[in-house]
Amino acid sequence: MDKVLITGGSGFSGQYLIRACLERGFSVTCVARHRPESFKSAPRNLKVLKIDLTHSGRLAEEIKKLRPRFVFHLAAQSIPRFSWDRPESTFAVNAGSSLHILEAVRKFSPQTRILLASSNQVYGRSFRMLDQVTERSLLWPENPYAASKIVAEYACLNYGFRYGTWAVAARSTNHIGRGQSDRLVFSEWCRQIALAEAGLKDPVLEVGNLDAKRDFMHVRDVISAYLCMIQNGKSGQTYNVCTGKVMVLKKIVAHLCRQAKVRMRVVVRKNRLRKDDPPQMLASPRRLEKLGWKPRLTVFDALDEMLSEWRGKIAAGER
Repeated sequence: MDKVLITGGSGFSGQYLIRACLERGFSVTCVARHRPESFKSAPRNLKVLKIDLTHSGRLAEEIKKLRPRFVFHLAAQSIPRFSWDRPESTFAVNAGSSLHILEAVRKFSPQTRILLASSNQVYGRSFRMLDQVTERSLLWPENPYAASKIVAEYACLNYGFRYGTWAVAARSTNHIGRGQSDRLVFSEWCRQIALAEAGLKDPVLEVGNLDAKRDFMHVRDVISAYLCMIQNGKSGQTYNVCTGKVMVLKKIVAHLCRQAKVRMRVVVRKNRLRKDDPPQMLASPRRLEKLGWKPRLTVFDALDEMLSEWRGKIAAGER
């Protein structure tokens, strides 16, 4: 049975990746701050370790002991706007932990393949200059989060050149689905609607800029891309994980309002507007598609799942 190490396993994407790996028969070791909610009673082939990834010692011990076939490095401070308040810890978690994994693999498990979960945020200002970016487009970060991901990507590239370490980086677009925190906008909108349906708030959906155009994906399609990349990708490559199509946020809101059981009034709040947001963020998935990957689900599938989840939570007394 092939062994897999997943960092950030208690996070949104991590829980989907754990399930996908278990379904494929892998033995999974999950590094997380706490046991993933989806796996309170862990299956036999799932082990959960609580490790601080900003310190290298314990992580190196586990990699030496485990010698995994694959490492999926998802652990991160992953909210760009928070990185301005905590730039040092953002770099320590996002870049520092990547270096610790690379060093441990180099020393103790050189046959291991590594996937770094990066972000399309690394393109930054290039989105303002180009209709569609590719993996060859200029990296022009606009926040410490994006800069830290670039450092992590280049560390992977350097270790590949110097030591032959096998690593790829996934530059993922916005991905959503059931289980996402309401600190993020789509989940928060679904929560507002569920509260209104239950009579616990006025039927007002508070939003920000609805003219922005983004490429949205179902989280399960992102996970299938990760698995495709680490099995079929080329070491040293970066891959845009996206659909190659944008959708205006107004269309998302319209869908949610149609699904709502009460008539919602949409109100734009000034405090939800972000002056520095690019009007469009679009990347090409062509390199990834050459590996045989294609998305199978839609953003509307994810939205319906999220709204259903929030209805259940509100009915159970969660606010």
